[in-house]
Amino acid sequence: MLPETQDDHLEKLELKIMDLENTVQALHEVLLKQYQDMDELKAKIDRLDNRLTAAGQESAGFTPQDERPPHY
Repeated sequence: MLPETQDDHLEKLELKIMDLENTVQALHEVLLKQYQDMDELKAKIDRLDNRLTAAGQESAGFTPQDERPPHY
């Protein structure tokens, strides 16, 4: 086995750095996608919460005595 030259060693290090940069970029993209998904889910939760609140307010004035029996 031949001893590794400085150029070979430098080339291996550059390849490792390129691989790490690609990995970091891929992780960054995944993280951004997750944040976007979380923002969308938060917006959906807020809309559902608003709908539930509105539905609760509409039925707050209703009592069983207000409903007429079906035979009337």
